[in-house]
Amino acid sequence: MELQACINALKEVLSREDWSHVSKVLIYTDSMYLVNNVKNAIFTWPRTKWTTRTGEPVLNALQWKDLVKCINKVYDKFRMKTEILWVKGHASDLHNRAVDKTAKVAAKVKSMNKIGNVVTRRKKFSESKVQKGSVKMLGQRVSIHIVNAEYLSVQKISRYRYQVISKNSPFYRCTDFIFSTLHLSAGHQYCVRMNTNTDYPQVVKIFREYEKVVREHT
Repeated sequence: MELQACINALKEVLSREDWSHVSKVLIYTDSMYLVNNVKNAIFTWPRTKWTTRTGEPVLNALQWKDLVKCINKVYDKFRMKTEILWVKGHASDLHNRAVDKTAKVAAKVKSMNKIGNVVTRRKKFSESKVQKGSVKMLGQRVSIHIVNAEYLSVQKISRYRYQVISKNSPFYRCTDFIFSTLHLSAGHQYCVRMNTNTDYPQVVKIFREYEKVVREHT
C-alpha cells in the first residue's frame, strides 16, 4: 500500500507540466521498509536479479521497479530529485495525514490488480499465526498443508504460506513461508523435501500429493 501511494504521487507529478519553481520532490511515509530499501531498489536489487543478500526473492518487485522508473522519469523530465522521508506512524501532523489519505486511496485503485502478483488462498487447519523462520530447514521430509500460493513473476518462483501437518515433526502446526520453483496448490497437502538453508527456505522435492485432505499426517 505504501509503495503504491509513492508511485501514485510521482505519477501525479509527471502528469503536470510546470514545476519550474520546485527543485526536489519530498515524499513522507511511515514505512521504514520503504525508506530503508529505496536505494537497494535503485542500485542493488537490479544487479542481484531482485533477490536479497540471502538469496530470497524481493517481495513486491514489480512495484519497486515501477517506483524506480517513476523516480527516474521525474528527474529526466524536470531535473528534480526524489527523497523519501520517514514520519512517525499516526503522528498528528500534516504530512502524515496526507500519507495515510494517499495510501488509502491507492488501496482502492483498480490498477492495483495489475501490479500485484497472483495470490491464491485457502483456510488454515490450525489457528497458529505465521512466524517467519519458525520452521528450521534441516533437509527434512515432512508433510505440509499449503495455505496460500503467490507467484513472483519477476523472479519466476512461488512463495507459499504453509503449515506443518506431520505429527512427529518438532515443527508440527507451525505456520511459515517457503519458496519453490515446483508447483504446489493452495488448499492441497504434500509430502516434500525441504532444503537446509533457513535464511532462504525452499521445497526442493515433492514426493507425493495426498488425495484426501486430513488434519495431520505421521
